Amino acid sequence: MLSSFLRTFLFILVANIATAQEVVKYPLIEHFTNTICPACATRNPQLFDLVQQYEGAVHHISYHPPIPYSGCIFYQENIFENSERTFWYSVFGTPLAGIDGELVSGFSEIIPESILTESLNLTSPVEIQVSESGDTERTVQIDVNIHGEIPEGNYLLFAAVVEKEIEYASPNGEEMHYNVFRDMLTSVYGDPFTNITAGENTTINFDYSLGEFWIEEEIYVISFLQNADTKEILNSGSKFTSTITSTADISKENILVFPNPAQNDIQIELPEEYSFTQMEMKDAQGRIVAAYDLENAGTLINIDLSSVSKGLYYLEIISKEKTFVEKLILH
Repeated sequence: MLSSFLRTFLFILVANIATAQEVVKYPLIEHFTNTICPACATRNPQLFDLVQQYEGAVHHISYHPPIPYSGCIFYQENIFENSERTFWYSVFGTPLAGIDGELVSGFSEIIPESILTESLNLTSPVEIQVSESGDTERTVQIDVNIHGEIPEGNYLLFAAVVEKEIEYASPNGEEMHYNVFRDMLTSVYGDPFTNITAGENTTINFDYSLGEFWIEEEIYVISFLQNADTKEILNSGSKFTSTITSTADISKENILVFPNPAQNDIQIELPEEYSFTQMEMKDAQGRIVAAYDLENAGTLINIDLSSVSKGLYYLEIISKEKTFVEKLILH
């Protein structure tokens, strides 16, 4: 069994984890870049690699302000909304990015992995699910489900149309551009959202047409709920959000996973009051990566993860009484 010192350390480590009223949080990275900016070409690859490493667990939008060059092609295709989202955060230079409404600066990387993993460990009282239908004429359904208490504030719902990948040889030397902002289905300033009482479920629909040069297979919508008073984004969702992990019971109770984040191996301590049968390790898309038999495993389990790729995973720990889900970050 784990020592009392280690238990105390772990309790502090997970003091802010979810209760049964919390759901998985999908951090939103809002990225400000420019296709003529040389520094963007130099620094963007680190951020793109990070986003791809945690694909399915993180949402990413690339806005293109006229900074430092107004000739940027993606800025020119939506001047007003690219500008207004930039003004929202008082961005005066590129490249720059923020996580869940808070700009990150002062590092050699646009966003260090350590800061992203902190956000990945958080949970949210808000669940956002997005479904889409159609081809060049589309209907988007956004379901906002309030699972727990939300702090007071002036909340706004956003729905951004983005293009997942655009192959374009830009003046700064970049050849591939990711999650490029195309259009805001809501107001660019957000639509007021007042149904914030625990237990409320709200469905909103939008219809939109694809632009002339948009690639149909690459277009999708990211929706997010933001507090206008603090800029905090409570959660985000897209059609790539796993419904398995977003609705799971992520109550920790007495289950301990250590270390987390991890590199090569972990220990899991299970409470004695449950009869555990199996555990499945799933990636951010809900795909099973590995499965373990817990019937005779005892209460302290050692798992070798040296062959598993870096990223965000979910440990679905199943007992005869209930199922638990634990977030696990490998780096």
